[in-house]
Amino acid sequence: MPTGDLARRPSIALALGAALVAVAWGARGQDAQPGPTTRPTSRPARAPELPPLGAPAGVFGAGVTLPEAAPLERVVAEPGAFAGRPVRVDGRIKDVCRKKGCWMVLSDGEREVRVRFKDYAFFVPRDASGRTVAVQGEVKAEEISEEVARHYAEEGGDPELAAEIHGPQRVVSIIATGVEVLGRDAPPLVAAGTPEVTAALTKRLGQAQRVAQGAGPAPTLDAAFAALRAAPGGRTAEVGLAADLPEWFAFSAEGAGEPFLRGWAVRKATGEVARFGAEGR
Repeated sequence: MPTGDLARRPSIALALGAALVAVAWGARGQDAQPGPTTRPTSRPARAPELPPLGAPAGVFGAGVTLPEAAPLERVVAEPGAFAGRPVRVDGRIKDVCRKKGCWMVLSDGEREVRVRFKDYAFFVPRDASGRTVAVQGEVKAEEISEEVARHYAEEGGDPELAAEIHGPQRVVSIIATGVEVLGRDAPPLVAAGTPEVTAALTKRLGQAQRVAQGAGPAPTLDAAFAALRAAPGGRTAEVGLAADLPEWFAFSAEGAGEPFLRGWAVRKATGEVARFGAEGR
């Protein structure tokens, strides 16, 4: 059985040219402008720790509790419609602060918005670019100064873009209270296990803890992976291999040492999602 990470990995979006301004507005407003993210106007009592590199998936801040996401297109076009209430927005991380992970740029492929973290209370992994992400927080239309705009470009690794910025910029931002960086998008490769390993895994599945009832049959690997991603905790599960068993598709959690020592499983007949093994994610 393969023991390495054989998962197909999504491509990493490295385009930085448009990471500066989420939305340009013709009129200038009177909103107070924020300071550069590395120089916040107020700091928490205890500075947040930098998330480790090499494992970008996970829950950061207070997490995401809203079940439905607002379209990024509408958030950008009508920010006032979301004023005064928490909003969830899903997309892909186009760019992230490479110094601390104290901001990121969220994109739906056509539009983008800059995400900062409320009260500078948490950071996201600096290697999370390209990952799908769910963000919960407050939508805010604001004006940022030329200094701040250039600072963002420099933190994003684009000094040439920073030199081209002139004057204040009107943008739409999200001040996030929680973020979920999802695991890899593509289902992992299916491992060919020996009868002994398959028997041991089947025994573990007999003691698995159900985390979500089935929403319908999951007869294929793609359908099982989609069921895992929809389950509580399954959005951020980082899995490296899959096993095709008579009743289940099992997904091996990365970092578990021996493959399939812990992980997730989806019952083919019902789509039920279960977690197995010590400290299974």
